[in-house]
Amino acid sequence: MSKHVPAFKKRTVAHFKYYIGGWIGWDKFKRDYESVQDWKAKSYMACLFALGCRVSEIRTLVPRQINTEYALDPNYVEIKQMYVEKQREWIQVIGEDGKPIIMPNGKNKLESNSIPDYRTFIIHKTEWTTGVLLDMAKWAIDIEIRKGTKNPEEQPIFTDSRFSIYYHLSKIRADEDKSKKWNENKGIYHPHMIRSLRASLLAGNYRYTIPQMMKFFGWKDENMPLEYASLTAENLIINPQYAPK
Repeated sequence: MSKHVPAFKKRTVAHFKYYIGGWIGWDKFKRDYESVQDWKAKSYMACLFALGCRVSEIRTLVPRQINTEYALDPNYVEIKQMYVEKQREWIQVIGEDGKPIIMPNGKNKLESNSIPDYRTFIIHKTEWTTGVLLDMAKWAIDIEIRKGTKNPEEQPIFTDSRFSIYYHLSKIRADEDKSKKWNENKGIYHPHMIRSLRASLLAGNYRYTIPQMMKFFGWKDENMPLEYASLTAENLIINPQYAPK
């Protein structure tokens, strides 16, 4: 009897949950990272994971936003006021008569506006991806200094276009089908997967609560942690201090 496999679109959260199922472990993640030949692909893989951000968001990060001297705990690096995309506010639509417009289903008609938002969060220094991020920030500063830039810490760390970043990521563990165009021959480390891996690690292994997840990622909707994170059976193991006596 053949097994039914859902027809998920590739590079989606649903695809990640079905085929990957949760955090893959630091060892495997590091092996996959080290197997990548393209240094830009490696840097984006590590830094998107460290920051848990979208491709468009990582392009806004400047060295000044990275605080390696976090006052509350020296074991953490603080990321200050990082841009968050796709934040929306919902507004009641008012008719010409000055009254709220009611939909046929009886609900108020709403429209959404995209609004800029920012998040401040911390990442642990023992995560090797944090080290990659700090190295990239130093490298970017050095380049700007050599160019004679007046304020090197105010310049973006990652200057590639969104298209270019997606191109480099597509090379990671791709099928290597030479007959396909690069955007058809996509590897498994696409941005949604990287973000889902981060969310799964925080929820399943670090035991972040929903409010902590919302703070880390800058989410406004409490359903977003459930959308991105996926747990494995290992995550059901009870912490010894809470285990039945």
